[in-house]
Amino acid sequence: MKTLNCKQGVCIALLAIPFQARAANINVAPITVSAGTAAAATLCPNTSPYHYIGGKIDAFALPSDLSAASSNLNAYMGTLPSTIMSYDTAPLFSQQVGDSFYLQPGRTVCYAMFKYGMQKAVGFADDQLLIGTSSNAFTTPVASVSPPVLPNHPTSVTRTFALNAAGRNRLTNLLSTDHVLDVHLQDNTKLDYIEFWVWYDQTPPPCTGLSGVTVGSNIVYTFKGTLNDAFGTLPIGTPFTGTLTYPIQAINPNPANPTVRGDYISQSITLTMGGNTVSDSGAGIINVYDDTYPTDLFHFYNTSAVNGNLGGETLASGAGIQLALQDLSKTAWSSVALPGAGLTMGNLTAGNATFVELNNANHTANARGELCH
Repeated sequence: MKTLNCKQGVCIALLAIPFQARAANINVAPITVSAGTAAAATLCPNTSPYHYIGGKIDAFALPSDLSAASSNLNAYMGTLPSTIMSYDTAPLFSQQVGDSFYLQPGRTVCYAMFKYGMQKAVGFADDQLLIGTSSNAFTTPVASVSPPVLPNHPTSVTRTFALNAAGRNRLTNLLSTDHVLDVHLQDNTKLDYIEFWVWYDQTPPPCTGLSGVTVGSNIVYTFKGTLNDAFGTLPIGTPFTGTLTYPIQAINPNPANPTVRGDYISQSITLTMGGNTVSDSGAGIINVYDDTYPTDLFHFYNTSAVNGNLGGETLASGAGIQLALQDLSKTAWSSVALPGAGLTMGNLTAGNATFVELNNANHTANARGELCH
């Protein structure tokens, strides 16, 4: 469908852009910053908000403020036939602006609100502000404001909204698997800035970095943590979860170092981060060291091809995924026997001694991620 934009008697045919179907505001309620702060004080006593802001509050002053769209958001915007702009840029027909904010992973949202400064132009009435994750093309946004500037507003306006209970639940669910909050605005409205205040529950939910169970003749460990380094398109702080499965095996000292190292095989490993899951395609190696390095060390590494990719990177078929569990006090175990299902982070040294390590197939990308504790 085409619409006509007419200025001073000149009409230009504009192709209607197939953005996500417009809807009434989703999961938001208008509020003032002072009223929202008061509501948060009641709902979330003894907590302070995390404050995130994109763009400068400078009344659309040039030069344009930079945005930092996530890789998912850049990919999403790339599917739309409209010009990608930034903060403060003049309203154009069929433009879009995107930015991303890195929130606290795994936290429960107690209260949240956001405020923006915008300026409308001809054709603004069907514009939409989407907040959520672009990894699913905003099909279930955390929140939406449509249109973000109303017909009875002046040309430039600031508006503040609080997330309702459904919006807070959606944001909490997003943070359970990711911590990137994407914002997308289209297509005839100029954005000066947008800012968020998020109150999290006072005590972060405990993260069980390592737990094991016996399943038949196998030991299955689940581990969790966050990346210390960027890997491919995955930023620092990306949460991960994984499982390592190995059969129960008799003690098998290494012939060359029988009191120092035991050698064992694994059955499988899986690792999930950034919405992708990878797994090895065959048995891996587990070395158990006692009182060496000088630590107690459990070291797994894959020896077969890894199915899938993480952050757009294919992992190496040898040591593409490694899991290191260490105890610097050397009391976690007292032999080179393969541990049973009872290890927890309480037995190990937290921090950079207990980690997952990733290597891509070309050995040009490497990252570690600590297990949480």
